[in-house]
Amino acid sequence: MADVTVKQLAQVVGIPVERLLSQLQEAGLSFADAEQTVNEEQKRTLLAHLKSGSAREAHAAPERIT
Repeated sequence: MADVTVKQLAQVVGIPVERLLSQLQEAGLSFADAEQTVNEEQKRTLLAHLKSGSAREAHAAPERIT
């Protein structure tokens, strides 16, 4: 797959651009604009971050409310 903009990638994945930008930043990538280009290496970095569970833990609901 060729390089795409953040906006195009968000459309392909089916999530809001703001959420994708947030995930990219959590993965340690510096993205701030929907028109920035995401290359293959950056996509792999994002995927590895998402698979690692770090992203799920950050957005997970508490298991127990006290």
